[in-house]
Amino acid sequence: MAGWLLTEKLGGSYSKLEVSPKQPKRGKSGKQTKQARDAARLTGGAVAASVFVMRLLLVFAAALLFTLRAFGQAGTVEAIDAEYGFNGVKLGIPIAALKDVEMVEDVGRWLTYKDKRNKISYGGFEVTEILYNFFWGKLYSIHVELHDKRNVRGVLKVLEQNYGKPDTLETQAIATLDTTMETREWKGKRVYLLYKSAKNGQGAQIVVVDRPIWDKLQIPRAQAAKQNREWMKGSFANGDFDVRPNKP
Repeated sequence: MAGWLLTEKLGGSYSKLEVSPKQPKRGKSGKQTKQARDAARLTGGAVAASVFVMRLLLVFAAALLFTLRAFGQAGTVEAIDAEYGFNGVKLGIPIAALKDVEMVEDVGRWLTYKDKRNKISYGGFEVTEILYNFFWGKLYSIHVELHDKRNVRGVLKVLEQNYGKPDTLETQAIATLDTTMETREWKGKRVYLLYKSAKNGQGAQIVVVDRPIWDKLQIPRAQAAKQNREWMKGSFANGDFDVRPNKP
């Protein structure tokens, strides 16, 4: 039986050494002893078990990779884009796809529907109201209202578990209510998600918006605002009107 070839450096030259692996013990008749046969069986069983475990790990890893690709990485903002909605309701669906809703507002191309259910659960907590806003017949945004400290703080924890920490957090003191308003925002490529809540936990709102449509709607508004500022500057410079309190 060929042995293993090892190379070592001896006095400036290299020499090959042939090392044979340790042979199992044999009896006087030349046959393996019972102890050697038992050891061989144990070794073979351990190898088979290791191969089985490795195959299970590979199957588990493949399943996990498929899940992450299908639903987005849990605990990251990518999961918002993967969900593309709220509580199982997808943005972009037509009105006919919703059940148990009633129309509460009709403003031409804008339609608002309300969820008629008395109890609406989300992540083990209860939400008070859900409004669905449609733009040209497609669900554009979802507005959710919550009350009670348990629901307000519990839903926030669910959002952070699902989507990670928010991209931004803004605070504003409300003196009349003796509390602080906190606005958290998650920014996906397809979805904006806002969570606005009172720090005292008395109430909160969630807004889920189709980001591409939102961004398109902001362009005309920004252009109109810019044109209005330019017109104001020009009118003031040309003497069309003067708003200074002390006119010369």
